[in-house]
Amino acid sequence: MILGAGAVTALLLVFLISRPHVSRSSLQLFAASCPCPTFHEQVTGLIVLNPLRNRAPEKAAAQFLSELRKGQCNTEEGTVPWLCKDALERRPVLDLRLRNRRDVGNTVMLFYLFKGQFRPDRDVDPEDAWGEGMVQVEHIGADWKVSNYGSRY
Repeated sequence: MILGAGAVTALLLVFLISRPHVSRSSLQLFAASCPCPTFHEQVTGLIVLNPLRNRAPEKAAAQFLSELRKGQCNTEEGTVPWLCKDALERRPVLDLRLRNRRDVGNTVMLFYLFKGQFRPDRDVDPEDAWGEGMVQVEHIGADWKVSNYGSRY
């Protein structure tokens, strides 16, 4: 009985100290806190994604990233031209791992760990690099459309 109460108290203390962020799509504990303009805070710590979440936004983001890997960006699907131009200038994504998700109304921000492909004509470091990124999708009509994208290596 006393051991159980001690364990509950310890878990409660860890939960409070870890500055938790709880949303309907994820629980994040022990996130890094820094004033950096990157996505670092969103991809660090212990993150548990809701297994019952709507995965349609994630499929739209994965399709967008898959097209970028092939050097394509489909403006006919509703992606704005400036976003395509900017996204195609970044490192092609070789591998990705969804780390966190924030749902705000009809907008979902998906935060990833990315592995970007080395580009000999642009990159200084001669290897593929791991970094962080975000794909924002919005529910427009019956579809999910990519509305923003960013990455940092």
